[in-house]
Amino acid sequence: MPKNDLLELFRQKVALIMEDYAKQTKLMVAENLRLGLSMATVGKMLKDENSPAGQKRNTLNKAIKREIGGLINRLHIEAYTQGLK
Repeated sequence: MPKNDLLELFRQKVALIMEDYAKQTKLMVAENLRLGLSMATVGKMLKDENSPAGQKRNTLNKAIKREIGGLINRLHIEAYTQGLK
């Protein structure tokens, strides 16, 4: 089965978005641990949607949803104009 170029591009974009989020989260955890916060407190911060970490997670989710919407639109246009491959 041939690979769809749009799906491959989507996978690469989402992988980059998630890698960036993971790096930022690791840095935030390391900074907070260095400041003397316990791992339990840092874990609560990550789960709290009102904390900066929670807001970053929400931003990640929105970025992924935006990419999904773009992929769906591109696939729809491709299917309409030339048929699915």
